[in-house]
Amino acid sequence: MMNTQQILSPRTPFIEPGFAALVGQYLDFEYMPVEVCCKGQVYAISLYKNIKTQSYQIGAVGYGGIIPFPQSLPDFLDIIDIISESYGMISQITLPPMGEHILSWELTRSGFDRQVMDTYILDFAEYREQKDMLFKGSVRTDIRFAEKAGVYVRLYDSEQELQQFYEIYKSTMERVQASYLTPYELLKELLHYSHEARLYIALTEQNRVIAGSIFLQNEDNLFYWINASHSEFRNLRGNYLILKQAIDDAYATKSYLNFGYSHNPNIAKSKLGWGCHIQKYIRLTKEHAR
Repeated sequence: MMNTQQILSPRTPFIEPGFAALVGQYLDFEYMPVEVCCKGQVYAISLYKNIKTQSYQIGAVGYGGIIPFPQSLPDFLDIIDIISESYGMISQITLPPMGEHILSWELTRSGFDRQVMDTYILDFAEYREQKDMLFKGSVRTDIRFAEKAGVYVRLYDSEQELQQFYEIYKSTMERVQASYLTPYELLKELLHYSHEARLYIALTEQNRVIAGSIFLQNEDNLFYWINASHSEFRNLRGNYLILKQAIDDAYATKSYLNFGYSHNPNIAKSKLGWGCHIQKYIRLTKEHAR
């Protein structure tokens, strides 16, 4: 069983080359993968230059990457100093969930402000043992309801379906008053040419797309990245069926599914219904002086 703050993999889907390069191509970042040698160890860093602020970030969308992850605070700070001296000031670092010892690091003197955030992790080892019984009864009920309503799920297989999903995504982002929208061309290229992402769509018996979710993946884990549903058909619980299908497709070969952070406390609470454990992660920010 997963510890409440088990050390997870520092290699998340956000730092895989295909995804990282597309972030640099379509968003306001320049992707600059670098290697840093510190005390005889070479570290691979997913570094980005923020075009708007001209400062640097470790991680632009989702978590950043330092591979392998330094196991001591002095080594971590040395790596940051080396990058800062070679490139420029680092204004933001988003670390993946990496264990209690990272949470206990004293970072006050580093000049960074620290924010501790929650993400929600479904341990596939537990799912392999318990299957659907890992979910709360209400989740299982919603899955059955969607199935009885004739909703079915599959991977998208045409650009027309991608366009239909994107319209639903835009409407969903407008409904929740989101301040950003992932560009269509980024999603199109990521899904067409990369194995690092999968788009599942939920359809009615009349083959109408009513919901969709994009999962990012690497060899070890899965991230629940973009989720959208048509407002007219939200009661059909298509997204529940999508999640169930994505879990069933991945649990045999991967370690865990990261449901991500939620601004909405009700959505955050609903993730626990899938058998998730809360894991802490850290975002470090520093005021950038132009």
